[in-house]
Amino acid sequence: MEAASSETRLDDLKEEFRREREALEVRHHGEVETLKQSPEQWEERLRIGYWVQEERHASELEAVRREAEERIGELESLLEESVERRDAEAKSASAEVQEATLRALRDAEAGRKLELQK
Repeated sequence: MEAASSETRLDDLKEEFRREREALEVRHHGEVETLKQSPEQWEERLRIGYWVQEERHASELEAVRREAEERIGELESLLEESVERRDAEAKSASAEVQEATLRALRDAEAGRKLELQK
């Protein structure tokens, strides 16, 4: 009877050890999977971070490019206005010189007519 009791106790211990071993294997398998996934998750986060950074840099670069184009347009407009203003000033000065020369010629002509009439 003691042999049967010992046999039952031995079977119970074997069953308990088997269950503990299975539980440990499941836990170990879970830990291994977590460790495997950790670098993959880190790599994915890094990849996403780089992608976000590239997108931000691209949008910043585009904004700078647009600002530069706008500034170039403004500077070209200012240059055109300046050239037009200088051209108008030169034409105006030329017209004034021509008018003064014409007046001087008319005055001289009028003075000669007076001399000839005397």
